[in-house]
Amino acid sequence: MKIDSTFVGDLDAGRTADRAIVRAVIDLAKACGLRTIAEGVESRAQHELLASLGRDAIQGWLVAAAMPADDLDRWRQEHGQRRTRIGSTIAGR
Repeated sequence: MKIDSTFVGDLDAGRTADRAIVRAVIDLAKACGLRTIAEGVESRAQHELLASLGRDAIQGWLVAAAMPADDLDRWRQEHGQRRTRIGSTIAGR
């Protein structure tokens, strides 16, 4: 289940409504046996907050710029260690 970037963008600004929505989406997804992916993650603060809320994966500029699907395998080979440094699953895996 995707968490829209609309709710992710202001997470690190302390918006409690967005945090409550993200928490509810994550809880609902887990209750349904689904994985979650947060879109539009651009900062380490957003990443860390989402991790504390229990998201499964992230996508956004923190991980990589948008790229054509044909370039994904090459990018993953070149940047495989980044997944470990960020501590996240790359979208599309």
